[in-house]
Amino acid sequence: MLRIVYVVAILGLFSSCAKEQSGKVKIKFVNSGTTDFNELRIENRMVGDLQVGKTSKVIRFDEFTFDESTPVADITCYSGSDLIQFSGRSFCSTMYETVLSGNYIFYIKDRKNASGKKYITIDVQKN
Repeated sequence: MLRIVYVVAILGLFSSCAKEQSGKVKIKFVNSGTTDFNELRIENRMVGDLQVGKTSKVIRFDEFTFDESTPVADITCYSGSDLIQFSGRSFCSTMYETVLSGNYIFYIKDRKNASGKKYITIDVQKN
């Protein structure tokens, strides 16, 4: 019995911080960068292609977790043929806040580090 409780507790640590459905947390992406994003996904949910200066459809969640203003979610997309991954997950943070409602805009920008590797940044605005 103790092993089952332990396994369930461990699995809970690795479950998604954003639960999808037709919830009251509404998220839109705005491409405020300099390149088009293809196959944009949040928590494995397809957002779609997002051209520079364009806004995505609304993606709904029952709840969503932030670490201060950073989304605690896996976000992926392609820029050309390059896969770009964003993960706001951290096991050492104490600033997690789970929201059950609200409208959010995620401004997504493309960047390059000193060695030329592409990555994205996300600025969050609550409406």
